Amino acid sequence: MLAKYLRKIVLLDAFPKVDAGYQHSSTQGGCMTVFVSICLWFLILSEFREYLTLNQKYKFVVDSSIGHHMDINVDITVAMPCSSISIDELELTGERTNLDEVIRTVPAKFEVRSARKLREFLLSEIDMDVDIRKLIKDARAKGWNSGSEVPADDTFSSCRIYGSFAVNKVAGNFHITAVGQGYIQHQVMDKSAINFTHRIDEFSFGTLYPKLVNPLDDSVEITDQQSGLLILSLSVATDSTVFKYFISVVPTTYVDNSGRTLLTNQYAVTDYSKDIEFNNEGVPGIFFSYEIEPISVHITEKRSSFAAFLEVEGANRFVDDRFVDDSNDNGSYKRRSFPLKRINRAKAELTGLDNLKV
Repeated sequence: MLAKYLRKIVLLDAFPKVDAGYQHSSTQGGCMTVFVSICLWFLILSEFREYLTLNQKYKFVVDSSIGHHMDINVDITVAMPCSSISIDELELTGERTNLDEVIRTVPAKFEVRSARKLREFLLSEIDMDVDIRKLIKDARAKGWNSGSEVPADDTFSSCRIYGSFAVNKVAGNFHITAVGQGYIQHQVMDKSAINFTHRIDEFSFGTLYPKLVNPLDDSVEITDQQSGLLILSLSVATDSTVFKYFISVVPTTYVDNSGRTLLTNQYAVTDYSKDIEFNNEGVPGIFFSYEIEPISVHITEKRSSFAAFLEVEGANRFVDDRFVDDSNDNGSYKRRSFPLKRINRAKAELTGLDNLKV
Protein backbone atom coordinates (compact mmCIF):
# COMPACT_ATOMS: atom_id res chain seq x y z
CA MET A 1 0.00 0.00 0.00
CA LEU A 2 2.77 2.40 0.93
CA ALA A 3 4.70 1.65 -2.26
CA LYS A 4 1.58 2.43 -4.29
CA TYR A 5 1.25 5.86 -2.73
CA LEU A 6 4.95 6.53 -3.19
CA ARG A 7 4.67 5.78 -6.90
CA LYS A 8 1.79 8.24 -7.16
CA ILE A 9 3.78 10.89 -5.37
CA VAL A 10 6.69 10.38 -7.76
CA LEU A 11 4.33 10.87 -10.71
CA LEU A 12 3.16 14.22 -9.31
CA ASP A 13 5.42 16.47 -11.34
CA ALA A 14 4.45 19.83 -12.83
CA PHE A 15 7.26 19.69 -15.37
CA PRO A 16 6.95 17.53 -18.50
CA LYS A 17 9.56 14.84 -18.89
CA VAL A 18 11.38 13.50 -21.90
CA ASP A 19 10.90 9.86 -22.68
CA ALA A 20 13.76 7.63 -21.64
CA GLY A 21 14.39 6.73 -25.28
CA TYR A 22 15.44 10.29 -26.03
CA GLN A 23 17.79 10.56 -23.09
CA HIS A 24 21.30 9.41 -22.50
CA SER A 25 23.51 9.55 -19.42
CA SER A 26 27.19 10.35 -19.14
CA THR A 27 29.81 10.22 -16.42
CA GLN A 28 30.74 13.84 -17.06
CA GLY A 29 27.15 14.95 -16.71
CA GLY A 30 26.65 12.95 -13.53
CA CYS A 31 29.76 14.43 -11.92
CA MET A 32 28.65 17.93 -12.88
CA THR A 33 25.20 17.36 -11.41
CA VAL A 34 26.63 16.09 -8.13
CA PHE A 35 29.07 19.01 -7.95
CA VAL A 36 26.38 21.64 -8.54
CA SER A 37 24.04 19.95 -6.06
CA ILE A 38 26.71 20.03 -3.35
CA CYS A 39 27.38 23.72 -4.05
CA LEU A 40 23.69 24.57 -3.86
CA TRP A 41 23.26 22.67 -0.60
CA PHE A 42 26.26 24.49 0.81
CA LEU A 43 24.69 27.83 -0.15
CA ILE A 44 21.38 26.83 1.39
CA LEU A 45 23.01 25.78 4.67
CA SER A 46 25.09 28.97 4.74
CA GLU A 47 22.01 31.13 4.26
CA PHE A 48 20.11 29.17 6.90
CA ARG A 49 22.95 29.73 9.34
CA GLU A 50 22.95 33.43 8.48
CA TYR A 51 19.20 33.53 9.08
CA LEU A 52 19.67 32.05 12.56
CA THR A 53 22.48 34.50 13.41
CA LEU A 54 21.62 37.72 15.22
CA ASN A 55 23.22 40.76 13.62
CA GLN A 56 24.05 44.00 15.39
CA LYS A 57 23.46 47.45 13.90
CA TYR A 58 25.39 50.40 15.32
CA LYS A 59 24.35 54.04 15.58
CA PHE A 60 26.37 56.86 17.14
CA VAL A 61 24.57 59.76 18.81
CA VAL A 62 25.32 62.45 21.37
CA ASP A 63 24.98 61.00 24.86
CA SER A 64 21.66 62.18 26.27
CA SER A 65 21.36 59.73 29.16
CA ILE A 66 20.38 61.22 32.51
CA GLY A 67 22.05 58.59 34.67
CA HIS A 68 24.62 59.94 37.10
CA HIS A 69 26.22 56.67 38.18
CA MET A 70 27.88 53.64 36.61
CA ASP A 71 29.26 50.37 37.91
CA ILE A 72 32.88 49.25 37.71
CA ASN A 73 33.50 45.48 37.83
CA VAL A 74 36.99 44.26 38.67
CA ASP A 75 38.67 40.88 39.10
CA ILE A 76 42.44 41.29 39.33
CA THR A 77 45.15 39.08 40.80
CA VAL A 78 48.35 40.83 41.95
CA ALA A 79 51.52 38.92 42.83
CA MET A 80 51.73 40.50 46.29
CA PRO A 81 50.18 39.60 49.65
CA CYS A 82 46.86 41.27 50.37
CA SER A 83 48.32 42.87 53.49
CA SER A 84 50.79 44.76 51.30
CA ILE A 85 48.22 46.21 48.90
CA SER A 86 46.23 49.43 49.05
CA ILE A 87 43.17 50.03 46.83
CA ASP A 88 41.74 53.49 46.17
CA GLU A 89 39.30 55.22 43.85
CA LEU A 90 39.32 58.98 43.36
CA GLU A 91 37.03 60.96 41.07
CA LEU A 92 37.86 64.15 39.21
CA THR A 93 35.55 66.02 41.58
CA GLY A 94 37.78 64.99 44.48
CA GLU A 95 35.25 62.52 45.89
CA ARG A 96 36.55 59.15 47.06
CA THR A 97 34.60 55.90 47.00
CA ASN A 98 34.69 53.69 50.08
CA LEU A 99 35.79 50.31 48.72
CA ASP A 100 36.09 48.45 52.02
CA GLU A 101 32.58 46.96 51.84
CA VAL A 102 32.34 46.33 48.09
CA ILE A 103 35.81 45.07 47.13
CA ARG A 104 37.03 41.74 48.48
CA THR A 105 40.66 40.65 48.76
CA VAL A 106 41.54 36.99 49.24
CA PRO A 107 44.91 35.16 49.13
CA ALA A 108 45.42 33.37 45.82
CA LYS A 109 47.98 31.64 43.64
CA PHE A 110 49.32 33.65 40.74
CA GLU A 111 48.94 31.86 37.40
CA VAL A 112 49.19 33.19 33.88
CA ARG A 113 46.60 30.68 32.59
CA SER A 114 45.36 31.66 29.13
CA ALA A 115 45.96 35.38 29.60
CA ARG A 116 47.94 37.35 27.02
CA LYS A 117 49.86 40.60 27.14
CA LEU A 118 47.59 43.51 26.31
CA ARG A 119 50.20 45.04 24.02
CA GLU A 120 50.23 41.92 21.85
CA PHE A 121 46.52 42.41 21.32
CA LEU A 122 46.58 46.17 20.76
CA LEU A 123 49.72 46.41 18.61
CA SER A 124 49.14 43.43 16.34
CA GLU A 125 48.93 44.13 12.63
CA ILE A 126 45.55 45.60 11.81
CA ASP A 127 44.14 45.46 8.30
CA MET A 128 41.53 48.20 7.90
CA ASP A 129 39.52 45.94 5.60
CA VAL A 130 39.38 43.00 7.98
CA ASP A 131 36.22 42.21 9.95
CA ILE A 132 36.66 43.46 13.51
CA ARG A 133 34.89 40.36 14.87
CA LYS A 134 37.42 38.13 13.09
CA LEU A 135 40.27 40.26 14.41
CA ILE A 136 39.09 39.88 18.00
CA LYS A 137 38.45 36.17 17.56
CA ASP A 138 41.95 35.58 16.15
CA ALA A 139 43.53 37.62 18.93
CA ARG A 140 41.74 35.62 21.63
CA ALA A 141 42.50 32.31 19.90
CA LYS A 142 46.21 33.14 19.90
CA GLY A 143 46.19 33.32 23.68
CA TRP A 144 49.36 33.15 25.78
CA ASN A 145 52.40 31.20 24.69
CA SER A 146 52.33 27.95 26.66
CA GLY A 147 56.13 27.93 26.48
CA SER A 148 56.44 31.13 28.50
CA GLU A 149 59.14 31.31 31.13
CA VAL A 150 56.60 32.35 33.76
CA PRO A 151 55.93 29.47 36.17
CA ALA A 152 52.88 29.36 38.40
CA ASP A 153 53.10 30.53 41.99
CA ASP A 154 52.66 27.42 44.13
CA THR A 155 51.91 29.42 47.27
CA PHE A 156 49.02 31.66 48.21
CA SER A 157 51.32 34.68 48.30
CA SER A 158 49.29 36.66 45.76
CA CYS A 159 46.08 38.59 46.22
CA ARG A 160 42.86 38.39 44.26
CA ILE A 161 40.90 41.65 44.18
CA TYR A 162 37.32 41.42 42.97
CA GLY A 163 33.93 43.06 43.28
CA SER A 164 31.68 45.77 41.83
CA PHE A 165 31.17 49.31 42.99
CA ALA A 166 29.23 52.36 41.80
CA VAL A 167 30.92 55.64 40.92
CA ASN A 168 29.71 58.99 39.67
CA LYS A 169 29.59 59.30 35.90
CA VAL A 170 32.66 61.52 35.75
CA ALA A 171 36.35 60.97 35.06
CA GLY A 172 38.22 59.19 37.80
CA ASN A 173 41.13 57.00 38.82
CA PHE A 174 41.09 53.50 40.27
CA HIS A 175 44.48 52.30 41.40
CA ILE A 176 46.30 49.59 43.30
CA THR A 177 49.46 50.57 45.13
CA ALA A 178 51.63 49.28 47.93
CA VAL A 179 50.64 50.01 51.52
CA GLY A 180 51.79 53.49 52.45
CA GLN A 181 51.73 54.75 48.85
CA GLY A 182 48.00 55.47 48.55
CA TYR A 183 45.99 58.51 49.58
CA ILE A 184 46.38 59.70 53.18
CA GLN A 185 48.77 56.87 54.06
CA HIS A 186 52.06 57.21 55.86
CA GLN A 187 53.11 53.61 56.36
CA VAL A 188 56.51 52.76 54.92
CA MET A 189 57.03 49.50 53.00
CA ASP A 190 60.24 47.85 51.88
CA LYS A 191 60.43 48.42 48.13
CA SER A 192 62.16 45.07 47.62
CA ALA A 193 58.87 43.35 48.51
CA ILE A 194 56.93 45.20 45.81
CA ASN A 195 55.89 43.20 42.76
CA PHE A 196 53.03 44.47 40.61
CA THR A 197 52.90 41.54 38.26
CA HIS A 198 49.17 41.19 37.67
CA ARG A 199 46.53 39.32 35.74
CA ILE A 200 43.22 40.98 34.85
CA ASP A 201 40.37 38.51 34.54
CA GLU A 202 37.73 41.21 34.27
CA PHE A 203 37.61 44.97 34.08
CA SER A 204 34.33 46.36 32.80
CA PHE A 205 31.86 49.19 33.20
CA GLY A 206 28.22 48.22 33.65
CA THR A 207 26.35 45.09 32.64
CA LEU A 208 27.68 42.67 30.03
CA TYR A 209 25.78 42.06 26.80
CA PRO A 210 26.30 39.50 24.00
CA LYS A 211 29.46 39.94 21.88
CA LEU A 212 30.82 42.67 24.16
CA VAL A 213 34.61 42.56 24.24
CA ASN A 214 36.41 44.25 27.13
CA PRO A 215 40.04 44.74 25.99
CA LEU A 216 41.51 44.31 29.47
CA ASP A 217 39.80 41.00 30.17
CA ASP A 218 42.14 38.00 30.29
CA SER A 219 45.32 40.10 30.07
CA VAL A 220 48.57 39.90 32.05
CA GLU A 221 51.59 42.11 32.74
CA ILE A 222 54.80 40.67 34.18
CA THR A 223 57.48 42.41 36.23
CA ASP A 224 60.99 41.20 37.04
CA GLN A 225 60.82 40.32 40.72
CA GLN A 226 64.19 40.23 42.45
CA SER A 227 63.55 36.81 43.93
CA GLY A 228 63.35 35.41 40.39
CA LEU A 229 59.96 33.77 40.90
CA LEU A 230 58.43 35.49 37.90
CA ILE A 231 60.75 36.37 35.03
CA LEU A 232 59.85 37.14 31.43
CA SER A 233 62.63 36.89 28.89
CA LEU A 234 61.53 39.91 26.86
CA SER A 235 60.14 43.35 27.73
CA VAL A 236 60.38 42.84 31.47
CA ALA A 237 60.03 45.60 34.03
CA THR A 238 61.63 46.03 37.40
CA ASP A 239 59.93 45.72 40.75
CA SER A 240 59.54 49.53 40.83
CA THR A 241 57.21 49.69 37.85
CA VAL A 242 54.13 51.79 37.28
CA PHE A 243 51.41 50.40 35.01
CA LYS A 244 48.93 52.91 33.65
CA TYR A 245 45.78 52.20 31.67
CA PHE A 246 44.08 55.17 30.00
CA ILE A 247 40.47 54.23 29.38
CA SER A 248 37.81 55.97 27.27
CA VAL A 249 34.34 54.86 28.37
CA VAL A 250 31.55 55.01 25.78
CA PRO A 251 27.94 54.87 27.09
CA THR A 252 26.09 52.12 25.25
CA THR A 253 22.42 51.33 24.76
CA TYR A 254 21.80 47.71 23.75
CA VAL A 255 18.42 46.61 22.37
CA ASP A 256 18.00 42.86 21.89
CA ASN A 257 15.86 41.07 19.32
CA SER A 258 12.89 41.06 21.74
CA GLY A 259 12.99 44.83 22.18
CA ARG A 260 14.44 44.81 25.70
CA THR A 261 16.80 47.70 26.43
CA LEU A 262 20.02 47.57 28.44
CA LEU A 263 22.02 50.64 29.45
CA THR A 264 25.70 49.78 29.87
CA ASN A 265 29.18 50.88 28.76
CA GLN A 266 32.08 49.73 26.63
CA TYR A 267 35.56 51.14 26.41
CA ALA A 268 38.86 51.50 24.57
CA VAL A 269 42.20 51.43 26.37
CA THR A 270 45.81 52.52 25.93
CA ASP A 271 48.43 51.06 28.25
CA TYR A 272 51.73 52.46 29.48
CA SER A 273 54.42 51.11 31.80
CA LYS A 274 57.64 52.60 33.11
CA ASP A 275 60.39 51.76 35.57
CA ILE A 276 60.59 54.52 38.14
CA GLU A 277 62.59 55.67 41.11
CA PHE A 278 60.78 56.10 44.40
CA ASN A 279 59.78 59.67 45.30
CA ASN A 280 61.47 61.12 42.22
CA GLU A 281 59.04 59.93 39.54
CA GLY A 282 56.04 58.81 41.54
CA VAL A 283 55.10 55.50 43.09
CA PRO A 284 54.84 52.02 41.55
CA GLY A 285 51.40 50.55 41.14
CA ILE A 286 48.54 49.78 38.78
CA PHE A 287 46.54 52.84 37.72
CA PHE A 288 43.27 52.85 35.75
CA SER A 289 42.44 56.39 34.60
CA TYR A 290 39.02 56.60 32.93
CA GLU A 291 37.03 59.37 31.29
CA ILE A 292 33.51 59.45 29.86
CA GLU A 293 33.07 60.15 26.15
CA PRO A 294 30.28 62.59 25.13
CA ILE A 295 28.96 60.21 22.47
CA SER A 296 26.78 57.16 22.91
CA VAL A 297 26.49 53.97 20.89
CA HIS A 298 23.08 52.45 20.17
CA ILE A 299 23.33 48.75 19.32
CA THR A 300 20.23 47.06 17.91
CA GLU A 301 20.05 43.29 17.60
CA LYS A 302 18.26 42.10 14.47
CA ARG A 303 17.67 38.85 12.65
CA SER A 304 17.12 38.62 8.90
CA SER A 305 13.47 38.33 7.98
CA PHE A 306 12.04 34.99 6.89
CA ALA A 307 10.91 36.61 3.64
CA ALA A 308 14.50 37.54 2.81
CA PHE A 309 15.58 33.98 3.59
CA LEU A 310 12.92 32.62 1.20
CA GLU A 311 14.06 35.01 -1.53
CA VAL A 312 17.59 33.64 -1.32
CA GLU A 313 16.37 30.05 -1.38
CA GLY A 314 14.18 30.88 -4.37
CA ALA A 315 17.23 32.20 -6.19
CA ASN A 316 19.10 28.96 -5.42
CA ARG A 317 16.25 26.89 -6.83
CA PHE A 318 16.18 29.07 -9.93
CA VAL A 319 19.89 28.43 -10.49
CA ASP A 320 19.30 24.70 -10.08
CA ASP A 321 16.42 24.69 -12.59
CA ARG A 322 18.35 26.70 -15.17
CA PHE A 323 21.30 24.33 -14.86
CA VAL A 324 19.09 21.35 -15.68
CA ASP A 325 17.30 23.12 -18.55
CA ASP A 326 20.43 24.52 -20.21
CA SER A 327 22.75 21.57 -19.71
CA ASN A 328 22.90 20.32 -23.29
CA ASP A 329 26.53 21.37 -23.63
CA ASN A 330 27.54 20.34 -20.14
CA GLY A 331 25.95 16.90 -20.08
CA SER A 332 23.70 16.66 -17.03
CA TYR A 333 22.93 13.36 -15.41
CA LYS A 334 19.91 12.79 -17.66
CA ARG A 335 20.24 15.58 -20.14
CA ARG A 336 17.83 16.52 -22.92
CA SER A 337 19.20 15.82 -26.37
CA PHE A 338 16.69 18.18 -27.99
CA PRO A 339 14.22 20.78 -26.78
CA LEU A 340 10.93 19.22 -25.75
CA LYS A 341 8.92 20.89 -28.48
CA ARG A 342 11.20 19.47 -31.22
CA ILE A 343 10.94 15.98 -29.76
CA ASN A 344 7.15 16.04 -29.69
CA ARG A 345 7.03 17.36 -33.26
CA ALA A 346 9.32 14.56 -34.43
CA LYS A 347 7.12 11.96 -32.73
CA ALA A 348 4.06 13.36 -34.47
CA GLU A 349 5.72 13.20 -37.87
CA LEU A 350 6.86 9.61 -37.33
CA THR A 351 3.39 8.48 -36.36
CA GLY A 352 1.76 10.20 -39.33
CA LEU A 353 -0.02 12.77 -37.22
CA ASP A 354 1.09 15.70 -39.34
CA ASN A 355 -1.80 17.85 -38.22
CA LEU A 356 -0.87 17.52 -34.54
CA LYS A 357 -0.24 20.90 -32.98
CA VAL A 358 2.54 21.11 -30.50
